[in-house]
Amino acid sequence: MNDFIYEMATSLSAYGNAADYNLPLSYCKKLCYSGDMLASASFENSYPEYVNPADRTNNSWNRNPEFIEILYSVLSEQDNTTQTYTHPDATTFTAIPQGKPVSLVFPCN
Repeated sequence: MNDFIYEMATSLSAYGNAADYNLPLSYCKKLCYSGDMLASASFENSYPEYVNPADRTNNSWNRNPEFIEILYSVLSEQDNTTQTYTHPDATTFTAIPQGKPVSLVFPCN
């Protein structure tokens, strides 16, 4: 699955570069996990929601930061809004959409 994600991210990056985006490949890789990919066994094995799945209910500090980054980056682009996750220690991760919203000037085609 990692090879597939890498290939998709490379294609997305090339498409973005042609459209005057300058996004790192790591960001493009995050976006490739959108939709059903977030529910795939491969994603869940690579980026489990909890660092220790056995302690998911008793330990809110247990959230996997990579999972949060991917999920919130995808949500920010999908909804074209800034998404913020607040960790239990009150630190935050903020994902800001990098794309241009669909409009007459920037059609989705």
